Parts: sequence; structure tokens; C-alpha cells
Amino acid sequence: RSVQSKLLNKARSEPPEFANDRIKAFDKEGFEGLKGFALEEYWCSEGSINIFEVLGTKHPDYQGMTWLELLEKGKRMHLNLPLLESNPNYYLETKKKEPTMSYIKLDGNFYVDSDGNHRSCIAKFFFYYGMQTHLHGVEVREYKIDRALFRLFADLKKTLEQKGLFHIQVKPHRTLKSRKDTACWKRDYFELGLEVCNARSTQRVLMKPALAEHFLNNLERLRWFNRFRIKQHFPILKA
Repeated sequence: RSVQSKLLNKARSEPPEFANDRIKAFDKEGFEGLKGFALEEYWCSEGSINIFEVLGTKHPDYQGMTWLELLEKGKRMHLNLPLLESNPNYYLETKKKEPTMSYIKLDGNFYVDSDGNHRSCIAKFFFYYGMQTHLHGVEVREYKIDRALFRLFADLKKTLEQKGLFHIQVKPHRTLKSRKDTACWKRDYFELGLEVCNARSTQRVLMKPALAEHFLNNLERLRWFNRFRIKQHFPILKA
């Protein structure tokens, strides 16, 4: 439905540089594959974020739209824009946002998680013109991914398939090392490695990254005539 507001009119007449940026899609499927390689996981129920670092969303309805299009055409903008004009302090205050606004941070970029797409869009424009940056009282989840280990994992899976070793399976393995927390936040630290399993013998070996890389290098050089030699060093390959 058509909606008019001071913020929307200003965004149309004086659009910020980000106004025509496309809202990026959060790769849910890809993220599920990456979670096992998180060195750190952080959660805070009442955190603060730089709203201009929000680049995308999990919500399929808004992925690919520009921020200006969302401001103009969002399904609930006809409700949220009048609320901004009646209570702009909602966006500026530090107490926990109600309803919840939630974000997930991956590789340095924020995405709207389960709630807050319209309000995030409004905040970006409102803060731009008001020369503000940080939105407070929001729920934040952050993941620090060991991309090098993830690439090693992918290369190892591919090489096992190329060598016809389909009975050898590999997956990430994490051990919680420590946790820092208080009532409203926590940060977990993990030790990472790879778990290699032989489906034929139920053997299982936990490999730290250095050993996993050594294992991969040996597999890449594997020929039919030196299979016995590598099995001596890596019994996990024995049927």
C-alpha cells in the first residue's frame, strides 16, 4: 500500500549511496556446512551493531531488493514508518528492542536473522541523515570461521573421491576449549580438527590440521603401487 513519510520523501530526493545496493542473501545451506569450522561463537541478547554493516537478510522476500525499494515497498512499512515519526527515540535508545531485532555476523558482515528487516532498513536511512551509526539493544550471533581448515576439508573430500576411497569419510570435529560469559552474553572458543572414518572397519582417527594436511599430501601422490606404503603410515585406509 502507498505510504508517505518524511524519511521516505528524503530518501527519494536525496538517496544515500547505499540506497540502490541490493540486499544480499544469507546462504543458509552454506552456513550449515561452515558452522562445524567455527573457531569462536558469540551471542549477546542486548548488543550494538553498526547498522551500515548490515548487508543482507535471511528473509527470501527481501533478498535482491534494494534498500530503497524495501523502504518504499516493504510489507509492513506502512506500519513502521509512522511509528518512526511518532517515536524516533525507539531507534536511538539503548534498552533491548521490543519486538526483538536479531542479527547474524559472518565474515565481517551482518545479516538480519529472524526479525527486524523493516526496522533495519529504516535505521539505515534514519541514521544516515541523523549522522548516527550504532543500533543498540539487539540480539547478535557471530561466528569466526577457520576458512583454511574448511578448504582443507573440501580438498580432502574431493581427493578421497578421486582416488576411489569412497569408504573413507571425513567431517569436522570441534572441542570446546573455554567460555566467557555473564547473564546476557557468551563467547565460546573451540579447538578444531578433522575426523576421518573408515566405514568398512569402523576405524576413527581425529586429525589436527597439520596432520590432516600431511594426510592430504600423501593421498594426492597416491598410486596403485604405493598404496601399501601409505597404509603403513595411515592405517585408517586399511579395509
